[in-house]
Amino acid sequence: MSLCLGGSFSDLGLSKLVYLSRDNVEALLDMPACIDSMRSAFQAVASGNVQAPQRTIIRMADRPGAFGSMPIYSPGFGSAAKVMTIYPENHDAGLASHQGFILLFAEDHGEPLALIEAGSVTELRTAAVSGLATDLLANPGEVTLCILGSGVQARSHVKAIQCVRDVTRVQVWSRTRGHADRFVDWVSDNSGLHATVYESPEGALAGANIVCTVTAAKEPIVEADWLREGCHLNAVGAFIPTARELDTETIRRARLFVDSRGSAVIEAGDFLIPKGEGVIDEDHIVAELSELVTGKVVGRQSAEELTVFKSLGMAVEDLVAARAVYDKAVAEGVGSKIE
Repeated sequence: MSLCLGGSFSDLGLSKLVYLSRDNVEALLDMPACIDSMRSAFQAVASGNVQAPQRTIIRMADRPGAFGSMPIYSPGFGSAAKVMTIYPENHDAGLASHQGFILLFAEDHGEPLALIEAGSVTELRTAAVSGLATDLLANPGEVTLCILGSGVQARSHVKAIQCVRDVTRVQVWSRTRGHADRFVDWVSDNSGLHATVYESPEGALAGANIVCTVTAAKEPIVEADWLREGCHLNAVGAFIPTARELDTETIRRARLFVDSRGSAVIEAGDFLIPKGEGVIDEDHIVAELSELVTGKVVGRQSAEELTVFKSLGMAVEDLVAARAVYDKAVAEGVGSKIE
C-alpha cells in the first residue's frame, strides 16, 4: 500500500506504519487467542492501569446509524483510537454494518504502528468477551445454544461459546428467514453442529441453557417466562438507551453483570428502561467483568439462577486485540507497509 499526502510519511515519523486488512486480522487472531487477550484486557482494567474517556457517539438524525470514536491508553499495550460507523441497513446492500479503523500507537515513544481494519477486530473481540463472560458465569456441562440474530456476530458467537463450553446443538431465530437459513448452513459447514431455525424467539429459546442475543431489535425479543432455569444470557445487540433485547422481568430476575458500569448506566437500554420503570436501581448491577476475572466478586451462586451479561464494548478490548494482532503480524512479516 502506498499513500501520499503531499509529503513523505517518513518525514512525519510514519515510516514503520503498516496496514492490516480484515483478511490479515482473521488469519492472525483466532478465537481462543482472542478470549485469552480479553482476559488480559479486563485484568488491566481491574489493576487500574487503563485510561479511557467515555466513548463519543454521534447518532445520525436522518437515518439509522452512528459514528463513534474510542481513545484508550494502557501500560504494556500502548495507545489506540478506534473510529467507526455503524449502519445497520448496510446488510441490505451487501456491506458490513461496522466500517472503520483502529490506529495503534507504540508505548515508549508514541509512534503510530498500525492501521487496522476495525470491523474484524470488533467482531472478534465482542464475541470473545461474551465467551469470557460465559466461561465465568454459565453452568458447566453440555450446552444447547440459542442464537437470536443471524449476522456476523451470530457466527462469531458460535465460535466463542464453542471455545468455553461443550455445545451440542444450536437453535436459531432471525427476523428474516432467508438470513436464518444461511446462518444455519454456515453453522453446519463450519462447526459441525446441528442447527435448527425456529419461527419465533420463544421457540428458539426453549430448552437452551446459553443464549446470545445479537440483533438490531428495538423492543424485547426475550421474555423471562421463555427461559430455562439456570440459563445464562449474553445480551449484545442493543447499545442505545432506547433499545433493548430483554424484557423487564428478565433483567429483574437476573444477576446482572456488565463490561462497564459507566457505560451501562448511560447507554444500555436493557438496563435503563427497567430502571426508568422503577423496577431496579443501579445496585442491581452485581459486578463488572473485571471484578469477575480477578475473583473480587462471585459470579453464579447456584445452578438454578439466571445470569445476564450486558455487553456494550470497551476501548480496552480494541487496544488489547489490536496489539495482539500487530505483534503477531510483526513476528510473521504480515501486512502492507504504508509509505
